[in-house]
Amino acid sequence: MSYSAAVKSSSTPARPSGKEQVGNGESSTKANQSKGSIPRPHHGADGRRRSPSPSQKPKTSDEEETVYVLTLQTDQDHHNRMTALRNKYFPKHLNKLRAHLTLFHALPGSKMDNSILPVIQDIAKQTSRFPIAATHAEKRKRGIAIVVADGKEFEHLRNSLQLPWKRERFLSAQDAASRAKPHYTVMNLVDDGEVVERAFEEVQQGFKIDEGVAVGLGLWKFERGWWRWVRGFEFGGGEGAG
Repeated sequence: MSYSAAVKSSSTPARPSGKEQVGNGESSTKANQSKGSIPRPHHGADGRRRSPSPSQKPKTSDEEETVYVLTLQTDQDHHNRMTALRNKYFPKHLNKLRAHLTLFHALPGSKMDNSILPVIQDIAKQTSRFPIAATHAEKRKRGIAIVVADGKEFEHLRNSLQLPWKRERFLSAQDAASRAKPHYTVMNLVDDGEVVERAFEEVQQGFKIDEGVAVGLGLWKFERGWWRWVRGFEFGGGEGAG
């Protein structure tokens, strides 16, 4: 995922309690939540510029100067447990991003106002919070992922977002793929295969199914290697949605 950069923590917001908590680094109370929004989490970069492969570029007429990342936001407790795994295994000098589930990697800025935001807003309002489960670890070439089961709620959500964008034919090949495999990256960019193998065995032995709740969507602007928080969209059928 060329558009996945590490995020530098700018501040640590106060943590709420109970069902007012939301994931991906953000937290707030109903008093300062606006309808359809999720409080702003941390933002930052990994200090390196990356050139995306052709499969990761939006299919627009001009080269996009700005692309956006859309993530699935979860309840705070589940998110904290996934972040703890990432903090344990991700190379510390590169790990400046909390755990995240990416739905779309490169939404083009030129389509944001007319084609992308209206769809995100409508689908978020129509979607109720739904359960998710991180089920098992998978070894990758340079790291480890914790795979999230893509049940019918997840598949319906992604398809509902993807369909109108596929009709306009601006999605990258990666984002237009028929099947997604949601996952948390808990280790990446490790060139030593033995280190990856030992960590993978340890994660496999210790990891148990971790259940959580999907509570909304998060939109990020990818800018010169930085993930910058734009806004969140709470699911309309969930508690505390407004």
